[in-house]
Amino acid sequence: MKDHKRVTLATSENTEKFIQEYLPKIIARLKKEGKLPDIEREKPVK
Repeated sequence: MKDHKRVTLATSENTEKFIQEYLPKIIARLKKEGKLPDIEREKPVK
């Protein structure tokens, strides 16, 4: 339980990396399966 704080911090630091590396792959897979149509149109603008 004492490692919880450290794990949470590591997760926060890796969130951006996760989004940049893995989310596009997930989206592409969902698009290919036809489960995620028109995602580009609905993507929030930063």
